[in-house]
Amino acid sequence: MSLEIQLRNAVDADIPFLLSLRNATMNDYLEEAGIPTDEKSHLIRIQYRFDDAQIVCHADKPIGLFKYYVDDNGWHVTQIQILPTYQGNGIGATLIKNLQQQASEKQSTVTLGVLKSNPALRLYQKLGFIIIDENDEEFLMRYESVTD
Repeated sequence: MSLEIQLRNAVDADIPFLLSLRNATMNDYLEEAGIPTDEKSHLIRIQYRFDDAQIVCHADKPIGLFKYYVDDNGWHVTQIQILPTYQGNGIGATLIKNLQQQASEKQSTVTLGVLKSNPALRLYQKLGFIIIDENDEEFLMRYESVTD
């Protein structure tokens, strides 16, 4: 079952929500990887490519973050986070599938990084992403559209 969602551009007033969201969705995985989880570290990550950030809303309520950008090398997902109470409803899969469709129309690829301990890894693999590189903390994954 997929909930109806809307996307809107993030604004500075969203930062308290984004801090709360990051704490709720990422702290366990970041701590496991030995990555700092203090507010300053979270703010640095939130502000990275902030102009590309979109707030995921359901019934006009913010429930997540979707951040990606496009360059000459393809489409790159930098962050996707959905509040735990809304996870499991197909929201993340819908966002990724829509991006894959847009990239496929341009005969382009989609890349993302995922912490090794993050269960979203299974979703990305299910959606056709393959691991192309890794470091101590995360896997770099790529999706290439299949053309006939």
